[in-house]
Amino acid sequence: MRLPLQKFVSHLKRGGQLADPETVFDFLNRLQMTEEEWGDLSPILCEAYGVNDEEALRALAGKRVPRKPFVDVLNDLEITGWLRSVTDYADGMESPMAFNFASALAIEAAVLRRRVFIDHRYFEIYPAIQVLLVAPAGMSKTTGADFMLNRIGKPTKAFNILPEEGSTEGLKKRLSTLAKQSGEASGITVIGELSNFVGKMEYNSTLVQSLCDLFDAREHKDRETVSRGSEKMQNIAVSAIMATNEELLAAAIPPIALGSGLLSRIVTFHVESEPKECPFPGDNIADPKEGDRLLADLAAMQFVKGAAEWARAAKPLYTKFYSNYKKLAVEPDDVRLSGWYIRCAKVHLPRLALLLSVSEDPYRREPPLITERHIHQAEGILKWISLGLPGVYDWIGTSSWGEVRRTILKVFKGRRGRVPEADLARVLGSKMSRKTWMEHLNDMAISGMVKRETGQDWEGGVVWKLSERLRR
Repeated sequence: MRLPLQKFVSHLKRGGQLADPETVFDFLNRLQMTEEEWGDLSPILCEAYGVNDEEALRALAGKRVPRKPFVDVLNDLEITGWLRSVTDYADGMESPMAFNFASALAIEAAVLRRRVFIDHRYFEIYPAIQVLLVAPAGMSKTTGADFMLNRIGKPTKAFNILPEEGSTEGLKKRLSTLAKQSGEASGITVIGELSNFVGKMEYNSTLVQSLCDLFDAREHKDRETVSRGSEKMQNIAVSAIMATNEELLAAAIPPIALGSGLLSRIVTFHVESEPKECPFPGDNIADPKEGDRLLADLAAMQFVKGAAEWARAAKPLYTKFYSNYKKLAVEPDDVRLSGWYIRCAKVHLPRLALLLSVSEDPYRREPPLITERHIHQAEGILKWISLGLPGVYDWIGTSSWGEVRRTILKVFKGRRGRVPEADLARVLGSKMSRKTWMEHLNDMAISGMVKRETGQDWEGGVVWKLSERLRR
């Protein structure tokens, strides 16, 4: 058991003052406990609070069960195949596992191009997917993406690499050229910082619409240019891996990106913390030949073709989840998620199920088969993703002063309104000076938003507490 947990347990065993359950759970969640540590601690907490089991503890705390670590989601859903293997292989790096999985999805989609699809008669759903990786600075957001692209994807020579810098004009020009050469405007772009493509300036309302058009995998898109005249893009299939941190997301994305539906088209993986230390990443690779096998499996996917077939039990299950998402869109917990839930129902769920199906059997030479299991797995992944979206949308459309205040409030609300000053210094120190965040805290204290008090001995001294009004 790690030192902070040991100190906490010693505090309880000495008969120290018992904090309210919400405070205790926030403290424990920040530690990212392992299952073994929770197994040791849970009985002690149950005895301390006089309850019988873990669920009773959570009910006592009045706290919703937090998002599981992504590895637990993969395990619970029994994700297998190439996607799981390459995600596990990349886990030796410090990039979060969820980001490695997201990057693998986009690389697989780029290989599949428009060769496989879901045929709805009126329209088709193609594999092309755009993922956005959002995390605090220093979380190695693009490390996994670069690995997937350069070490696993590029050697297959199975897809086109699109411009990652400049503007959407350069992207469109490249797609038009590809359409002339091969009849297909397809490929993948890796954008290390999203603000390179999207910004808050007014002209970007047109830019946002252009990205929506590209991300919808249209059959054709005509455009007029001053220097080159009419250009045509045919059979569009653009996959993308984009990354940003929370503060730059606020500075880069205009509110129209939310209102226009751009963000609902993008599958956003939000990770607030995932402490990993890998000073020698290569030492974690158990089998050096695994990389070659993963490359071969990915290359084999380019020969999978045709309209996906549905197993008998898959269609009723998809219909059930479709209805659930449509209901969530009408009465969402957060109104900003309405568009996201609609696209989950219509596009994200079946597309993700298609990618999972091909990943599971990359050497299949018949059209992909979507089973009940693939639908369950896709829904489980989307549910995990959805829980992280409010934290992303909170950052859009704020001023610089508001961004600082929002950053501080986010820290409080992420810890249920009670934060040791040492934690504030650690979290905020990389984003702003101590003088800045202390000025905001003192101003918030004067207005009654926060209160400074002495914490429990295991909290390490001074604690700042958010007012009850703002905690609701």
